[in-house]
Amino acid sequence: MRWPSALWLGCAAAILSTQSAGAQERESYDDFRNRVMAEHDAFRNSVLDSYSKFFNSVWQEYEQFQEAGRWPEPKPLKAPVAPEPDKTRPAVTLPSPPRPEKPKVEVARKDVEVPETKRPQRTSGKETTIDFYGVPVVIAGRAPMLIGKLEKGADFAAQWEKLSADPTAIEAAAAIAAKARELGLNDFLTFDLVREYVRQTNTRAHSTVRTALVHYIASHLGFNIRVALVNGEGVILLNTLQTLYGKPYYNVAGEKYYLFPDGVDFSGPVRVSTCPLPADADHGRAVDMRFNRPLTLPVKPHDFTLTAAGLTLAGTVNANIYPMLYRYPQTDYEVYAVSSLDPSLRRDLVAQLKSQLDSVAPLEAADRLLGFTQTAIKYATDEQAHGFEKPYFLEEWLYYPLNDCEDRAVFYSYMLWNALGIECQMINYPGHESVALTLPGVTEGDRYESEGKTFLISDPTYIGARTGQGMPVYATTPPRIDYHYHR
Repeated sequence: MRWPSALWLGCAAAILSTQSAGAQERESYDDFRNRVMAEHDAFRNSVLDSYSKFFNSVWQEYEQFQEAGRWPEPKPLKAPVAPEPDKTRPAVTLPSPPRPEKPKVEVARKDVEVPETKRPQRTSGKETTIDFYGVPVVIAGRAPMLIGKLEKGADFAAQWEKLSADPTAIEAAAAIAAKARELGLNDFLTFDLVREYVRQTNTRAHSTVRTALVHYIASHLGFNIRVALVNGEGVILLNTLQTLYGKPYYNVAGEKYYLFPDGVDFSGPVRVSTCPLPADADHGRAVDMRFNRPLTLPVKPHDFTLTAAGLTLAGTVNANIYPMLYRYPQTDYEVYAVSSLDPSLRRDLVAQLKSQLDSVAPLEAADRLLGFTQTAIKYATDEQAHGFEKPYFLEEWLYYPLNDCEDRAVFYSYMLWNALGIECQMINYPGHESVALTLPGVTEGDRYESEGKTFLISDPTYIGARTGQGMPVYATTPPRIDYHYHR
């Protein structure tokens, strides 16, 4: 018999999903909470029977694997400077890139408007305030307080039963979901909010207890998440829609789960043990790393003005978003291309560029934007600037004083398409991210063929280069297409 999908509270699983986004936006907080609680009460017995049984079964061990880093080859320590264009130099025809992999989800979830939420009316009148990357976040209701240490499956089963019998934990799940919706948090930041909530409200609890509570809350939000043991410590295993580069992971029943310890550093690869779940069970949904709606955090203004190559971009970014993104896991470039953290800011940037380039021919406009991207912000590798690999979302490009090749490629390709309407591709070479564009009738320069069109290299890290002028070191290397802005 199929394991009841109610374990994941089908209603709560849709809290952040797009299928029910319109209905969710029309609900008041109280209606939203009451609906979640009603679903929970209706299915609580089957939940207890199911998960307690699985926790009480014999736990299985799994071997750790290491996801490769996004950049196994080193990036150049300095941005190379292009020579003056030489019309006598023959153009390079690069080998055609392999057909790009199909995106894991072809169409990004639609951004949703942030609903107005009412302050929850609870008989206890209590609430919990946590520090979420410097932003005070108020979670309605009393936080579940846990003690002890969990050592075996029976202990986890007993705690699951205890949490299910006490409405505090499921109320916390509903309150966290509503707060995440209010702040515009995506799946991963919602998971992060759950972890911070548990960590800050149960500071003295053992890691096994905290991870069991994280697992309980996050699973009731619909996420595909496991709780596991490593050398007596509790850890979280999280299934994600996209790759998380450089992170340890485990193959559990044919699914990939990334390791998220509870503040414990393990030396070297470690095996984990977790309870088995039926293969036909509804394990929940993979965490989506993309941002499909605007972040609506309290505003901490940070003004910027960037001037280069005869172009100027100016505006204000919300500095509160940057601590949340600073250690955001490295993931697929599709995420950086399609995410929009501040749509109104992006619309303003696009309008500014259009007003300055509207009367310019497409190729010249692309070259002016290329020169701006090459020189508006100084080049430095992420290791030089941050001490670790740190890809930027476009909004981060406007904040930090240094950036490198993939950050420039994200910004330049986005603006080529959205401000100038020029079809382009983000392309990858060993140790380097670049861009190529296609324009009707423009074929002169270093190029390759893709999907029946000629794409010219337009490299935002090759200082002084124009469209059609690629780095000689990659003249015989077929690029890999990371993302395609196409008609």
